[in-house]
Amino acid sequence: MGWFSAPKKINPETVGNYMQNPASEWMREHAKNMIDMDSPLMQAMQQNLDAKANDTMWQSNIINRRNNAGSNQSGIVDANANQNMMSIANSVAPQMRQMLQNNIQQSGVLMGNVASHDAAKGDAMASAYGQNITNQNNYNSAMAGNVMQVVGAGAQLAMMCDKRMKENIKKVGKIKIANGKTVPLYNFNYKGRKNKKTNVMAQDVEKVFPEAVFTGKNGLKYVETKKLYGLT
Repeated sequence: MGWFSAPKKINPETVGNYMQNPASEWMREHAKNMIDMDSPLMQAMQQNLDAKANDTMWQSNIINRRNNAGSNQSGIVDANANQNMMSIANSVAPQMRQMLQNNIQQSGVLMGNVASHDAAKGDAMASAYGQNITNQNNYNSAMAGNVMQVVGAGAQLAMMCDKRMKENIKKVGKIKIANGKTVPLYNFNYKGRKNKKTNVMAQDVEKVFPEAVFTGKNGLKYVETKKLYGLT
């Protein structure tokens, strides 16, 4: 297995944006407006019913006056007009209630569609997040395997693992050593060099397995590979 770059992360927000449906927000707002008596939509419906009632009442009064023309019974005409007005006005409220009941049902359908889309979007984002974890775990395992391959191939007996000689340090996982404990595994490059490396830090090893670490004449810490991995 060769060395390879860390996996590129999938941005769950980007995945969510791909699934963004402009109609969802419209449906959500429309569903709310359909059951809110103070919304512009419901106010317009109320005004439309009132206008129809007024037209009906006006036409009814015209017919009533024509039918009673010349009878000199203006009192009866006025009474009939008032009765028509009350009857028609009272019919508006039931119509509005029926319209609201229909709107509630339609609103529920719209909100169900929005909820279904939101759930699918959430699943896709969660899947992307989970894939990032899987990719990183696979990468960490591969990096640990690379380290062990180098050791198994007869690598140098002592590695310069002093943290002070490294930069751009990023933890990528952990690795089990000879005494059964684990130490972190890092990506880094040695100062003044661009090539990326993956290995342990002498300072970490020294805390849990000091027998595998020694200090050179230059003051830097080294890790004895065979001791570290129990190859002696």
